[in-house]
Amino acid sequence: MSDARTQNSTAVHRFAILTSGVTVVLLMAGALVTSNDAADSVPDWPLAYGKIIPPLVGGIRYEFAHRVVAGAVAVLTLILAVWLARTENRRSVRRLGWTALALVVVQALLGALRVLLGHPPIVATIHATVAQIFFITTVALAIMGVVDYGMNIQEAVNASRFHNQWMPDVLSVEGWFAPDAVHALEKMGYKIIIGQHEDASWSPYWSDAECIAIDPQTAERLGASDGRNSGKPVGY
Repeated sequence: MSDARTQNSTAVHRFAILTSGVTVVLLMAGALVTSNDAADSVPDWPLAYGKIIPPLVGGIRYEFAHRVVAGAVAVLTLILAVWLARTENRRSVRRLGWTALALVVVQALLGALRVLLGHPPIVATIHATVAQIFFITTVALAIMGVVDYGMNIQEAVNASRFHNQWMPDVLSVEGWFAPDAVHALEKMGYKIIIGQHEDASWSPYWSDAECIAIDPQTAERLGASDGRNSGKPVGY
């Protein structure tokens, strides 16, 4: 790899980290909106009370801050997608950049509809249902790793995860899924979605599993902690 390409890859990587960092700030801003019951503080969109900058009082300041940070994430994601499209050789990575941008746009439109139309129950229902199905997938993969593939419980927890739901040709995989496996699946016709995209944010994984297995011969309890998060297995 040439020095110029190496420098560009490093720059893109650092910019992606910056975008991820701002996305974390966006999640924190969203949490502040929820915890302060400020979701309905601004009744219009894209302006706020007909202004670019509304009076920053009460819950308005939390909701407006959330919109500002969301706008920053959208701009950064646009820059990242264009940058990847112009410089990245791997098609899957270029697609990921455009997918991230498309999801940001969709999330912005959904946010606008939520403000303008209120709280459609179906939206909340779908959101909660998808979260539960991801959880079920996590548990199933951990069990399959032990039962079907002879892994110990820690190996099963550590193994890269995948998820398929509703659409038979779309497969979600974790950010560290083997590139060769991703490429092989794409050649088979699958559309690969890497990581989890939600609320204008991206995460390389969508769940963590804290597991306890019981040795069938010794009855010993074997705990496995998932390094994806900061939990721990606890049993009695």
